[in-house]
Amino acid sequence: MKELWSLVQGPGHWFSGVVSGVVQGPGRWFRGLVAGSVVWSLPWFRDLVAGSVVWSLPWFRGLVAGCRTKLYLEKLPNTSIIIPFHNEGWSSLLRTVHSVLHRSPPQLLAEIILVDDFSDKEHLKAALEDYMVRLPKVRIVRTKKREGLIRTRLLGASVAIGGVITFLDSHCEANVNWLPPLLDRIAQNRKTIVCPMIDVIDHDNFGYETQAGDAMRGAFDWEMYYKRIPIPSEIQNRDPSEPFE
Repeated sequence: MKELWSLVQGPGHWFSGVVSGVVQGPGRWFRGLVAGSVVWSLPWFRDLVAGSVVWSLPWFRGLVAGCRTKLYLEKLPNTSIIIPFHNEGWSSLLRTVHSVLHRSPPQLLAEIILVDDFSDKEHLKAALEDYMVRLPKVRIVRTKKREGLIRTRLLGASVAIGGVITFLDSHCEANVNWLPPLLDRIAQNRKTIVCPMIDVIDHDNFGYETQAGDAMRGAFDWEMYYKRIPIPSEIQNRDPSEPFE
């Protein structure tokens, strides 16, 4: 079935970025804004833009040979999606939740747990509770003080009911067929920790881009900065649709 989101025209349609003149401010249009400007860097302005971008992510992975014909185990475990957040923008958080609901096979999605790390923004209190109560698979857990990312994730994991725990950021969007390939590897070996190919939503204009360099591995340098490094040619798979270590 053709995705409903792809039928909608508007700012950001089909992975294009948002440019000046798209978002209307109080009393005037914000024309001539460029990435890095003072106004663009304001959280409220970014949230306005996020809310104006239509939900229409392209599936570039479908162009990779083998992706469309890949077969997975018939019986896969379900998963609890844990999304920690602190003072996240309304639109960004909702886009994350709805993309997971829309693009995950229902039988594989046990629940979505939003873990609030002591946010103080009003839109993340009663308004968020009232909105999420309409989504049966979504529940909210809140910390009693600032805990930080790792402890917030662990709080979500401690109340999860799914067979697999999946952690997502609170400002991301799930793409087509994102979940079965991950669960398939875990079903084959329960000790496996998997990570998907992570494409980019540009932080300046919300344009969609494929992961630079494509098949890359994550690593830490001696100063513990996270970096992505190329896979040595001698251990690369001939089939680009196959996972790599």
